[in-house]
Amino acid sequence: MKVFDWAEPTAMILHHRPTWHCEDIARFRSALKKTGQVVIMVAEKNEADFNFVKILHTIETALDKEGFTRGGEYVIVLTPNITHV
Repeated sequence: MKVFDWAEPTAMILHHRPTWHCEDIARFRSALKKTGQVVIMVAEKNEADFNFVKILHTIETALDKEGFTRGGEYVIVLTPNITHV
């Protein structure tokens, strides 16, 4: 089983929505091809219904169905609402 290696090159997806669709899976697959592992950064929202744990579960469930493992090919982290880089 692959273990996510924090020292290795990693692709990043900045995710802003509470949902995770087939377009997101396609974006994940594309990012994974580049480095072999992906960090999915879920942007904190100043909204009453924002629930990081629920979003994490939604993403993890979708990627699990595709054969990917959290802590293996990807990790999910909460990040501030980044607006300027």
